[in-house]
Amino acid sequence: MPQVKPDIPKRDRTSPDCNRENSQREKLQKMDINEMYTKLIEKIDGVKEEIKSEIKNEIDGVKKEIKLIDEKISKELTGIKKSLSALEIRISDLEQSNNKSTLIMTGLPPVKNNTTLAHFNIVLKKLGESAVENDFKRLSIIPYKSGVGSFIIADFWEERKKVTIIKKFKALIKEGKPLEVNKIFLVDNSALFNAKQIRIKNLLTKYKADLLKQAQTFRDKPFKYVWENDGRILVKEKDDSKAIEIKSVAQLTALATIETD
Repeated sequence: MPQVKPDIPKRDRTSPDCNRENSQREKLQKMDINEMYTKLIEKIDGVKEEIKSEIKNEIDGVKKEIKLIDEKISKELTGIKKSLSALEIRISDLEQSNNKSTLIMTGLPPVKNNTTLAHFNIVLKKLGESAVENDFKRLSIIPYKSGVGSFIIADFWEERKKVTIIKKFKALIKEGKPLEVNKIFLVDNSALFNAKQIRIKNLLTKYKADLLKQAQTFRDKPFKYVWENDGRILVKEKDDSKAIEIKSVAQLTALATIETD
């Protein structure tokens, strides 16, 4: 015969005991979910921190590499600049050596009836000197760009001729006897030409001329003397100081900075 299962009375789910169990179960489930959520957030935060740390390390590494590259480039550029400066000085010295027998005479009035040589000799007479055509490799009179007045470039075969003329000119200046234009040439006072003195000096390369002009901005402070001699730019801080030859703007600036400290 088949067995008959005894009837099990159904539990009343609305009873206080059942409600209490359900409430506890829900509470545990909520606690599990909150704990899982908290752990998940913590894990995410941990991953974020790891990522941040890795990114920071990567950025720091890249910054170091950039700094090293920048320093290397700076050193290389400094070396290149020094090499270019040395080359520029060398080229200027070579060009200046080509001018060792050349002078320039400035402040001349417009040439009218005179030849270039005659114009030149009128000035040389005031120095007790004279010249003939065979003395020159080149003798040129060049008008100023303004069209008013002119200057002469004289390139001698013998350097000593140029040296003698410049020496005598400097002696006159030292004696307070400048070559005044209106005492040497008949100048039309109504003309635009307004030069007062004739000057005679070594013909400088553009590099040397610019360097001399720059050095003259430091005259009186810190240098008492700034001058040119035979194509060399020289400075002296005071009377008993040793003359220093200036070869570049960088050297001049550095020297002037030291002297004013």
